[in-house]
Amino acid sequence: MGDLIRGATPVPVSDTCAQGLLQRLHLAPSTLNNQYTVTYAEEAPLEGAGMRCRNISKYYQRRAGAKVLLVSQAPGHVGARWSGIPLTDTETIASGRLGEDYEFSLVRTEPSSQAVHEGLGRHWGDVLLWSVVPWHPAGRCLDSNRKPSQIEVCAGIEVLEYVLAHGEFRAIAALGEVASGALERLRVRHRVLPHPFYAGRSACIKGVRAFVGDVFGSTATS
Repeated sequence: MGDLIRGATPVPVSDTCAQGLLQRLHLAPSTLNNQYTVTYAEEAPLEGAGMRCRNISKYYQRRAGAKVLLVSQAPGHVGARWSGIPLTDTETIASGRLGEDYEFSLVRTEPSSQAVHEGLGRHWGDVLLWSVVPWHPAGRCLDSNRKPSQIEVCAGIEVLEYVLAHGEFRAIAALGEVASGALERLRVRHRVLPHPFYAGRSACIKGVRAFVGDVFGSTATS
């Protein structure tokens, strides 16, 4: 396949590891919108930042045994910016697909997240989803996206290294060039898949589906 990897002996994910991850997520560059420390006006009177912190902690711990890692560029303004979970929108949380105890303030649908989950099919629970830059790179306003800068990517790579150090992934894939470039800098073998925004929904679904099909030896249909 070309994307199987062998790493160092992993440290099991524990409450301490999840806390370590959360501490790193709290330290975003000032040029980025940190959804883990900011509660948006639309969420009042709910405390959105706290919800997202609890969501990512639960998600990270529950994917502790995942052998497959799928890395994207950065959270979108209608996706992980609201859910706190990479490549996952609050519509997915509201559906109960991830579990009944995840939290959300508003229901938002992100096409990129939906495409990735459709590609994963029944293997969505076997894959850890992550973003090279785990914070939202807003454009002219919070309700927009932009490509992260190299400085922002470097900050995100430090968090990605933490995720890699606490897992034993036998297959890793990158959605798009930014994620692939970050993994190359870390000398991590991976497969490059089409990013849904740049390559289109259909290409993304097809690429993700083929990847998990190769890894798990089956089709990825729900």
